Amino acid sequence: MGISIIMNKLKMLVQDADKVLIAGHKRPDGDCTGACIAAYHFLKKEFPEKQITVFLENMPEVYAFLDEHREIVTNQLPDQTYDLFIALDSSTADCLG
Repeated sequence: MGISIIMNKLKMLVQDADKVLIAGHKRPDGDCTGACIAAYHFLKKEFPEKQITVFLENMPEVYAFLDEHREIVTNQLPDQTYDLFIALDSSTADCLG
């Protein structure tokens, strides 16, 4: 599946949501961290009015440079309801933090 098709499908999913949560697997590595941050930046560019949150459980400090504005939430998931949940780099729900 081409990247433009994936991006269009992602935009279709997000257009009806006000609050979006993006999350990756437990003990996130570089692939997981990069995918979540890339999705965050893409969606913030396309939908600046939306509340988009990235949650990565215990993100290693070695990847902190990827989160230069400290946009990633770690350790404690915000206590709120989201309209859309996007899981990246996780093969099963058990892998999610």
